[in-house]
Amino acid sequence: YAPVLQYSSLRLLTSMAVEKRRRLKQGDFKNAFVQATLPDDELTIVRPPMGDPDAGVDEFWLLKKSLYGLCRAPRHWYDKMSKAMLDMGLKPSAHDPCLFIGVPSTPDSPAADGDKPLHVGIYVDDFVYFSEDTAVETRSSGQNTT
Repeated sequence: YAPVLQYSSLRLLTSMAVEKRRRLKQGDFKNAFVQATLPDDELTIVRPPMGDPDAGVDEFWLLKKSLYGLCRAPRHWYDKMSKAMLDMGLKPSAHDPCLFIGVPSTPDSPAADGDKPLHVGIYVDDFVYFSEDTAVETRSSGQNTT
């Protein structure tokens, strides 16, 4: 199981952006599930794909990264993405774990005084975001490519 942005949270983000006369921007995390590392306590062993000329008959592979199709792949991705949002200084909403709010700051792109908060909604590997400050949107758009 992995949480996804609630429809009511998406409506909230949309109405907040409209009220502030901002455009709600959207994006996609490329190859999201294969970026997540499998936890040590979760062993996943697979056979090599059929037709692999280098694979032996009794050969198996121990996965280190998640794959599309694994039952817990969405959860592993959510955990990785959520940690990245927390590391940027964004906090999840108490009512929706996929709605993050805060002033983004990293060592490469520190927050400036007076920066407005960034509002981010995550739906699996897609996201929508806006800030009242164009500089905050521009600075954080490069950080969301995980």
